[in-house]
Amino acid sequence: MNSAPTGSARRIALSRAECMEALAGVTVGRVAFSQHALPAIRPANHLVADGWLVIRTRQEASR
Repeated sequence: MNSAPTGSARRIALSRAECMEALAGVTVGRVAFSQHALPAIRPANHLVADGWLVIRTRQEASR
């Protein structure tokens, strides 16, 4: 892990393995994406399986 202080907040770089381990410990996270050229962040149910991050969505969720 590498850390770089930015004001009062700290930014920590995680390896892929560390990210997957952290994600495997919870069932709900947030996903960020661009919608109509603006940033959007939504809660997302997920699981980690065989090294993959699987996010559950509904077809209507994009509307």
